[in-house]
Amino acid sequence: MAFIVFEGLDGAGKTTLIEALKLELTAQNKTFAVTREPGGTSLGEEVRQLLLRKNGKTPVKLAELFLYKTIPRPATWKNSFPPPFEIRGKWG
Repeated sequence: MAFIVFEGLDGAGKTTLIEALKLELTAQNKTFAVTREPGGTSLGEEVRQLLLRKNGKTPVKLAELFLYKTIPRPATWKNSFPPPFEIRGKWG
């Protein structure tokens, strides 16, 4: 199982690269999952909308950091990726 991460600033082309990779993996009949942070779960999508909204007040920077890192990430990992022991049958 491969784990591929795309990082970059807004407008850097992450979505374009992800879409191209999805097409290639589909053409090769590979199984894959795509998620994003914040997002990937219903709670994560709500946090994403709060952080990306254009009208109204946005959270102060420290609160934004906590929202971004503490709420969506554990839910994304729990719901999107099986623990290592479920993949291999044991730890290690």
